Amino acid sequence: IGMWTIPEVGYFGLTKEAAEKQGIFAEEGIASYDDCLRGRVFAPEGLLKLVFRKNDGVIIGVHIIGTDACEMVHYGMDLVH
Repeated sequence: IGMWTIPEVGYFGLTKEAAEKQGIFAEEGIASYDDCLRGRVFAPEGLLKLVFRKNDGVIIGVHIIGTDACEMVHYGMDLVH
């Protein structure tokens, strides 16, 4: 799902809270756009969050906030199982 708001928001799959309600032991990793050079130069304000099952590392959710989030979430959708 993508929302062309300011900032843009794109997400697919579960949040950590939704996973835990389903009995899944989940964790999340967060990276800021400005953690990489391209993000620092072109769009430093934004973040990527991946939600994964703690026991095996399988990604169950991807959440992006910032420039081009609606386009980038499609790459994350391929990772979600």
